[in-house]
Amino acid sequence: MFQKYKKCKSREGNLSLNAEINCSVYLNYLDITSFLVKILRLNVKYFLHCKEFLLHLNQLYNQLTMETKFLLPHSCKKIGWTLLAISVVIWIYAVIVLQDDIPFLEMNVFTLVGSAFLKGETSYFGFIETNITSTLMGSLFLIGGLLVAFSREKIEDEFISKLRLQSFQWSFLINYVLLLLLFLFVYGMEFYYVMVYNMFTMLILFILRFHFLLRQNKE
Repeated sequence: MFQKYKKCKSREGNLSLNAEINCSVYLNYLDITSFLVKILRLNVKYFLHCKEFLLHLNQLYNQLTMETKFLLPHSCKKIGWTLLAISVVIWIYAVIVLQDDIPFLEMNVFTLVGSAFLKGETSYFGFIETNITSTLMGSLFLIGGLLVAFSREKIEDEFISKLRLQSFQWSFLINYVLLLLLFLFVYGMEFYYVMVYNMFTMLILFILRFHFLLRQNKE
């Protein structure tokens, strides 16, 4: 009888020991599982943050690429300033000094449609004799102005692109306000002359405004 009781006690002890072992194993399993879940969550958060960061970089790169893909190399700006200076010298010599066209620039030129100023018959796809002072002066100014306006800065970033946009909006608005005033208050041949100069006004305003903002922000 005593031996049976002893066997039962030993069995109960073994069962309780097995239960404790199983319980500890289960708890350890839960701890490991929760630990792995935490690691997984951290990895997911890290992945999401990395994904957002990469998307932001890609968006910024695309924005800068779109804003600068039409810009010329920075070295073109020096050529542009040189052409602008030459055109201004020609303008001063012809308009202020001579007060007329430069005589040695009288020549035959090919024209799609044109005639001598205020005289002669209109020619189509042919040659006419005319003075090219205005042509030379205007062409040099336009080419030089475009080179200056559309050349990259040494450091071309998002801030510079923002200044370009602001300068363009400002020059566009001011140019057409001036044009409206000219339509309202200038008449006769004087209106023709100011319309000729108005062709260059927006480019001049953009260059002045953009470089003024650059200098202002550098200071």
